[in-house]
Amino acid sequence: MNSVYDFLEEFEVYLNRKINEDIWVYSGHTYFGSLLIKNLVDKRKIILKPSDSTLPVGGKRIQDFMSKTPTFKRHTIDNYVFVTRTFKHISKRLAKANKQLTLISVDFETKSIVVFGSMNIDLNILNHIIEFANNIKYSISYDFEGLLKHQGFDKEKNQVITQIEERQDNPKVFFSYSWDDDEHRFWVLKLASDLIKKELMY
Repeated sequence: MNSVYDFLEEFEVYLNRKINEDIWVYSGHTYFGSLLIKNLVDKRKIILKPSDSTLPVGGKRIQDFMSKTPTFKRHTIDNYVFVTRTFKHISKRLAKANKQLTLISVDFETKSIVVFGSMNIDLNILNHIIEFANNIKYSISYDFEGLLKHQGFDKEKNQVITQIEERQDNPKVFFSYSWDDDEHRFWVLKLASDLIKKELMY
């Protein structure tokens, strides 16, 4: 697996095994297309929109797609999930502000997944994303707040295990510094930039 389209295709295969349990897959995934699913828990319809661009996806592109795609295959969209390699910081801030939006960043080199705006989708869908990440042996991080329950498979014990995690709200940090000289100001700016690049701060 080395593209976002491959990733989404495998996710569709995974979801098809869950059909009639708590999820419904509406559309077959096409190479450049989107995947429409229905969460049977809350009846909401979710569109997963892939992009395999190596450039970070920006907020304007996301907002344009959301405004131009209120429906998909005659179904009203309740939630939008964008899947790509990387997002601009403005996109991540947008996911915090827009309750319809979730972003999934996939890094194929480090085999890692980061979910932004995970509070905006039902816990059932987030659980499926986490289980899928476990199945394909990718690490996953997400910004969910509260109690999260999901299942994984323990190979050593050869059994399904249930994991319960409690996620706290990310702490807010306020930078206060003296304006001694340009060198000090640039040092503080670099510190903030490094934290943003490492996705520890937005």
